[in-house]
Amino acid sequence: MKKIIIITAITGLSLASYAQGNVAFQNESPDMLGLIDISSATAANTTAATLANASAFTVALFYGSPASVTPLASDAYGQISYSQFQGAGLSLAATAVKDSLGVNGQFNGGNVTLGVAGGYSGGSYTVNDVMAVAAWTGNYSTLALAVAGGASYGIITFVNPVGPGGTSVNIPDMTGWNSLTATPAVTALYGNTGNYPDLVMYAQPVPEPGILALAGLGGFGMLMALRRKKA
Repeated sequence: MKKIIIITAITGLSLASYAQGNVAFQNESPDMLGLIDISSATAANTTAATLANASAFTVALFYGSPASVTPLASDAYGQISYSQFQGAGLSLAATAVKDSLGVNGQFNGGNVTLGVAGGYSGGSYTVNDVMAVAAWTGNYSTLALAVAGGASYGIITFVNPVGPGGTSVNIPDMTGWNSLTATPAVTALYGNTGNYPDLVMYAQPVPEPGILALAGLGGFGMLMALRRKKA
């Protein structure tokens, strides 16, 4: 009987410390976010001329409590690498695709429910989550498949307030993203109006034929060495 009481108490404590909250997962408001752009170049040589509004993409929202997520060391524009993202411990909240109205670079994933630590105070935005928005091109259902398939992708991270949800209309937009600084390429292309921090989906660099050949030779050499060792 004592064991049952203890287990019930621990379960109740866990649920009480991890409440639910909402955030508006969209970039359609004129005063919010810039367009999601796609580049045909790599991050190293991207210029304004290589950017264009994305006509097809998938976007995903990830989140985590600041107390449980590994700090994300982004660049000056909030963007992180895929390896950084993998080690962050973020959870998937929702995915969306290009706006149904056909507007390039815009999406509307609706109001998304998140798990947040600490709950709320008086229904105000007193809780923040660490969030990451990832976008990629191609017919891939997840970011991992897109990266493995060589698709263009980008990931941006920020801290964002989370609203009380439920019947409340006070559901915050992704203001954390909007407070970031636009990349120089985006600023050069669109000007300083709004200074929108667009998420750029960079093309993954394709290995040179010579590098692929060397990799193949290296793998063949390792295989031969293993065969000799077994013999």
